[in-house]
Amino acid sequence: MKKITSLFLLSLLLMSILCHQALAANQDDKAIKDVITKYYNTRYEALSALEEKDISSFWKTDNNPEYELEVNTLSADVNHRKMQLIDLRFKSYNLQMDFENINVTNDKADVKVKEIIDFYQNASPNTCSRMRDDHIIKLEKINNNWLITSDSSNDPSKKILSSLIEKGNTASQAKAKILERSKEELLEKKAIASTPNKGSQSVATTLSLQPYDASYAAAWAYQYANSNNPSPWYTYSSDEGGDCTNFVSICLYKGGIPFDTVGDPSYNQRWFWYSTSNKTPTWTGVDPLWDYAINDGGVGLSASSVARQNACTGDIVQFSNGSWHHSAFINNAYTYNNYRFIFICCHSRNQQDLNLDNYLTSETRRYLHINGWYN
Repeated sequence: MKKITSLFLLSLLLMSILCHQALAANQDDKAIKDVITKYYNTRYEALSALEEKDISSFWKTDNNPEYELEVNTLSADVNHRKMQLIDLRFKSYNLQMDFENINVTNDKADVKVKEIIDFYQNASPNTCSRMRDDHIIKLEKINNNWLITSDSSNDPSKKILSSLIEKGNTASQAKAKILERSKEELLEKKAIASTPNKGSQSVATTLSLQPYDASYAAAWAYQYANSNNPSPWYTYSSDEGGDCTNFVSICLYKGGIPFDTVGDPSYNQRWFWYSTSNKTPTWTGVDPLWDYAINDGGVGLSASSVARQNACTGDIVQFSNGSWHHSAFINNAYTYNNYRFIFICCHSRNQQDLNLDNYLTSETRRYLHINGWYN
């Protein structure tokens, strides 16, 4: 009888320990979700008002370069948007944080979470922009409070600051350089607007120029900007070099630009995708796509380099921070009150109907106008 009683008491003790551990784990999960969600709401409140916000209560701040990067990235985004010629404050937004995995080990945690944000900006109050990004966020429990120690994502602003920091700048110096470039860009926009660009001269050819359905391409880009590419198309991960130019090429193909299998592959004169192992560099590479589009003089894509104010719906914009590294599809472009509005869809931080002026301007941009294709 005593043995049975002892076993019963032991089982009760084990159950009590397991229940306590489960309760503690649930409390940790709740606290972790709470700090991450509140942090991102604070970020978007800053962008709503274009006023800097204190984020130190969500982060481990002591001797943490990741915190310095976050502070200066948010500050750069706020101040860049504040100095634009149009009102980029958020009229409204809806933030959704989908927590996919929370792994807690002692007083440290790794969190995989998908951030989805829909927002309207004052400059375009009828346009709903959407961004989706995957985050790996690390946290540490300090004085019984969970604090963020790092946040890995595809945030383009953070990538720009990081690239300048890698070149020997502090985070604050990187921000200062970016904002100085934003000031210079304002003057460039005014100068470009007063000097229309007619684009490059077309090459004389006996081939027949066929039309490009920019509207259909734009509709396809909008539909799949915030999801993986549908079958049979592949979606390239960040580890595989990203999906940005692959997504743009699919958009062009959907607009009627056919595969080009004729030219010399040594000179980027072909453009096609049949599978991940049967494709050309021009389909998935930023520089190769531009090289092909501008220089192709035979069958296939016909395109011209144009200035910002001549970029149209269905065209392409590319970005460089010393090397050309990102392509985006222009799903809507129009002029209102003498200002050229450009909205983009892209992958490798999925963005849908995003006003291009939200991007930091320390990067060089070039615009590709799609004329059609030759057969």
